[in-house]
Amino acid sequence: MKNRLSRLSTAFLTGCPNFNVWSLFFSYYEGLSAPKIAEILETTPGAVTQLLHRGRNALKTKLVELGIEGWIDDKNNG
Repeated sequence: MKNRLSRLSTAFLTGCPNFNVWSLFFSYYEGLSAPKIAEILETTPGAVTQLLHRGRNALKTKLVELGIEGWIDDKNNG
């Protein structure tokens, strides 16, 4: 299962717009806040919030297509 999810995340991330990928990476893997991510990406915290929202929605859609649900819950992640 872990290998499948790793391949899925790689496939998803390579198909996403770069800012969506980086915002998700910095948020989930590095644990950075929206203001810090905004500083790195040279944008605003509000834009980062939108990028995270769009990225989570795209990931959620892909997981549902593959029959994997319940991994991302907007109520708990932001």
